[in-house]
Amino acid sequence: MPVVDRARAAGLAVRRAGPTLTGVVKDRPVWILVVDGSADHDARVSRAVHDPGGYSICDLLAMPGARWGEMVTAGLGHAQRIGASVAVLLDPDFMAGQDEPEDLRPEAALGQAVSEVLRQRRPGVVCVPVMVPWWQRLLAMHVLRPLCAPALGFPPVDPAARTLVLSPAAVAAALSPRWGVTRLGWQEGHGLGVLAAARHADLDVVQVPPARFDRDRPPPGSFVPERALAIELIRAALCLASASPAGEGRAIASWVEDHSLDAAVPGRVLAQIWADCEESAGIAPCGDAAGWPGPLIDAWHAARGGSPHLGLLAQRVWLAYVARLRAWLRTTRSGLTGVARETVRAASIQFLAATGARVEPDAESPP
Repeated sequence: MPVVDRARAAGLAVRRAGPTLTGVVKDRPVWILVVDGSADHDARVSRAVHDPGGYSICDLLAMPGARWGEMVTAGLGHAQRIGASVAVLLDPDFMAGQDEPEDLRPEAALGQAVSEVLRQRRPGVVCVPVMVPWWQRLLAMHVLRPLCAPALGFPPVDPAARTLVLSPAAVAAALSPRWGVTRLGWQEGHGLGVLAAARHADLDVVQVPPARFDRDRPPPGSFVPERALAIELIRAALCLASASPAGEGRAIASWVEDHSLDAAVPGRVLAQIWADCEESAGIAPCGDAAGWPGPLIDAWHAARGGSPHLGLLAQRVWLAYVARLRAWLRTTRSGLTGVARETVRAASIQFLAATGARVEPDAESPP
């Protein structure tokens, strides 16, 4: 069920995801629901939907101006009503990469994810991330991956991934108002609430190796997320703290391989990151770079202990993160190597050890 708001994305999703899904499930019908959130009716979307290329069913649900969460909720509700054995939430940009090696194409990752959820012991969610340059994952690297790792059993490549494959049980869990999926707007849409819902229901959550990023995709507008977006992501990650740890005794990797590790941040990008940091520091002057990952550890333990103030905890983490980032960026002149890399790993190891997780310092997540 691709969830889209652009005609081109709708066409790509139908033409490329459809054959992949049909090839994996084989003996089951594939129902593609395109949820169109475009402000105005676009006839191109209708044409894309009504030319499904032989797939069982392909429908269009028009929700003009709908928020990301509203579209996701509508899609998951549809899957629940028709009794779908697998539901796929597909980010509209996910199918964009076309010139990569076959095993790195989006179709390969998507097909593997569907196969994986059908094999899970307690079918839940499979994350389908996209690999991007490391400087586009700064909040994930320093904050979100460590926060998610104890409950998931691994540090997610992209904690905010919006392409997910869900079992029926995971769909039912995600639709609970507790996780607030419906309220998310397009820019801040993410799948962390879906992952938290699955883990609190004691369902399996895994990730597949990421698809390669699209070289033509424009960079995000801000590399240091705006305060509201960052706090929402951190708050959602803190929701995982009270879930039962995944795979008791399983060693958790302390590092995730991002793209272009040996490349320095391009000059124009670095200038934007510094500007973002300065702007954020103006809002958050009380941040302190010293003692990291102490603020992360304190927030995780408070959330695990049942604190009802996750928004406040997330705000404190964000303040410390901005200060941490400003100091850490000075070590990245040669890319995410040497001191820059080791300080991230050391903080991750310290955090995971403080949560009681078993850590293999040299273990690495697959690229």
